Amino acid sequence: MFSAHAEFGVFDMAYPMSFHPPKALLLLSILTFTVGVGLSAAQEAVPANVPAPIVTEAKAAGAPADANSPATSPAPLTKAERVEQAMRAGDYLVRILSPEGRFVYRVNPLKSNLKPEYNWLRHAGTIYALCQLYEATEKPVYLQAAQRAAGDLMLRIQTITVDGTGYLALVSDPAITNSKIGDGPTVKTGGCALAIIALAHLDRLNGNTKHKDAILGLASYIRFCQRESGNLRSKYMLASRDYSSWQSLYYQGEALVALALAQRAYPRPEDEAVMIKLLSHLAGTWKLSNQLEIAGRNRDSRTFDHWGMLGLHACFDLLTDESLKAHGGNETPWTKKTLLDIARQYCADELKRVMATGPPGKIGSFKGRRGDVNPASIRLEGVQAVKQLLLRVGARYGQENIDEIHGWDKAVDRVHRFILASQYSDAAAEAWPDQVSVSGAIRRGFDVWKEGRNAEVRIDYCQHAISALLALY
Repeated sequence: MFSAHAEFGVFDMAYPMSFHPPKALLLLSILTFTVGVGLSAAQEAVPANVPAPIVTEAKAAGAPADANSPATSPAPLTKAERVEQAMRAGDYLVRILSPEGRFVYRVNPLKSNLKPEYNWLRHAGTIYALCQLYEATEKPVYLQAAQRAAGDLMLRIQTITVDGTGYLALVSDPAITNSKIGDGPTVKTGGCALAIIALAHLDRLNGNTKHKDAILGLASYIRFCQRESGNLRSKYMLASRDYSSWQSLYYQGEALVALALAQRAYPRPEDEAVMIKLLSHLAGTWKLSNQLEIAGRNRDSRTFDHWGMLGLHACFDLLTDESLKAHGGNETPWTKKTLLDIARQYCADELKRVMATGPPGKIGSFKGRRGDVNPASIRLEGVQAVKQLLLRVGARYGQENIDEIHGWDKAVDRVHRFILASQYSDAAAEAWPDQVSVSGAIRRGFDVWKEGRNAEVRIDYCQHAISALLALY
């Protein structure tokens, strides 16, 4: 069976349980490596509590192979291999979904307690990933799980009143999320957007309009949040009846995806205008980032607007140069060609940060991101969305040497392998036969033996890994 994991046994903390320190210590002492997809173990310091045979095995693997060398580079992962591992992550999500439709949000197998917290944005994003899995595999279990989770999500979509007008919005209540209690209930624009994304996918897959009212109501709230500049207010505080000054870049791109999906399903001219104005604003930020890159002013790591890239892919066919001119709000309007030019350079620059050599668990990660999995997954989502768009329509919009986009494949494959190196294996689940299986779950990072928090599993780690592996946009 295809395998690409640093094996580290864990126990599942989905339900109250007793902690077993001796087992935890035992698992630390049986760290093993498998290199089924070409990820080799380096000659680095191995903890003293790892048995001698395992130390010998790690050293025998030698230094990491040069990922640029044809002699040592493995064959690219096939689509079937990527789908298989995405299914394993999806199966984990299905297992930790309660009958009421709530996921076990966060688990760290090295700790005895489960933090009582939740995140509705990531809940909605996980529904989206399960919908993608159903679309890729046609296995009803994923759609059924997505529908059950959507039932709980719908309970959080409420009517709020802002300046005398009622809007539908996804409300994050700290009584449930256990986060920022002092803020009271809040409405996050990204949460409303992700709810649209989840519900629009469910309606499309089910061939119905069950969530039409919710989708259009949430889109109206997003429209209300838009400033003259095109960007969106990020968070509304229900207690103080005012917006927070805090801003999120990611909420803007999430809203772009959401408005595009709403337009495809239930088109309204007022939503089209908001979508294009938002896109024009985001394109300006991508252009600025490209300029900083050229000037050498960007560091090893930069904030990457993966949702914006997904949004460009989602709305591109809805655009015309005329509509961009009418609603863009710029003195020099964007065109479909210039949008592709900017996005292509933006993604190409980011792929230069993929590590081609380094210690195990770092090859395929992005420079400056500590070797964490989630930053790699989200960047790959955005890059792959733009790649697909360029290959599909680029030649029609003046994109020269479009075949060069296939040159991204080597870096993309490295990132896929990096993600899978942090996927818990069947052996991890077998180490805790008395617990719910965590096989297939994506943890925070590869080297658990160096940093305990890398053992943590969170639903969005699985969500973004699934989306990156499937590349289904």
